[in-house]
Amino acid sequence: MKDFYQTNPGDNIEPSKPTDVFIGYDSRFFYIGVHAFDDPAKVRASVARRDGVFGEDNVRIFLDTFNDQRKAYVLVGIRLGCNKTAS
Repeated sequence: MKDFYQTNPGDNIEPSKPTDVFIGYDSRFFYIGVHAFDDPAKVRASVARRDGVFGEDNVRIFLDTFNDQRKAYVLVGIRLGCNKTAS
């Protein structure tokens, strides 16, 4: 996949670093893999409780399963594995 955008810092701007996303599925599961390129020493990450990811560098995936561009399932992940899900 391509044509990603960055929202912080910035507001829907071209990403400062490249990101590769891989999607796959089988009869039971949907798989998403993300390779976000950056200098590891500059990535903000700390051990946080579940859902405490918004002060960190993160990757967000919006699944618009209704195809209405108004509501979506949101998957958020950070470098150290903490995650957040929302709808």
